[in-house]
Amino acid sequence: MKRADALTYIASQALSSLADEVQPHRRPITISLAIDLPTLLGLAENPGQLSGYGAIPASVARLLAADGNWQRFVSDPTTGNLLDFGREKYTPPQELVDYLLARDRVCRFPGCRRTGQSSDIDHAQSWETGGETNPANLGLLCRRHHRMKTHGGWSLESNPDGSCLWKSPQGKTFFVPSRPFLESV
Repeated sequence: MKRADALTYIASQALSSLADEVQPHRRPITISLAIDLPTLLGLAENPGQLSGYGAIPASVARLLAADGNWQRFVSDPTTGNLLDFGREKYTPPQELVDYLLARDRVCRFPGCRRTGQSSDIDHAQSWETGGETNPANLGLLCRRHHRMKTHGGWSLESNPDGSCLWKSPQGKTFFVPSRPFLESV
């Protein structure tokens, strides 16, 4: 019985310490659905994308969209990437936070799939050195990879479409392409 109590104590301490590190981006938990306009209007049967799940049938996507609060994101019809808009403050406004969550969805470090909801919003070029608060310079990084970039010798070049180029302390480069809006990660 003492082992179970000790395990419960250790687990609760670990979870409470994580709660201090995770910043929930000022928005309550929501269901995010991506659906193209022709499918929404019933003119096409393309699958929708349910965030954290993947593709769902067009009929289910239309039902979910019928009762939801809508937020519009415009994507490039050729590439499927979200289009850019900019801001001038250090702390991004909620619209820009929503945009980054929709564009990146997960940490931008090569191979990392940590969800964007529990990631930090990072300036690729730091604010202190002239980096702007706009989609071209901002992206989602999990806490571990944010610290590696800030304190571990890694560097990051960010592009307006969400793609980025990482450089390791040893000089190796890793390209992370942008993610089309309607593609699951």
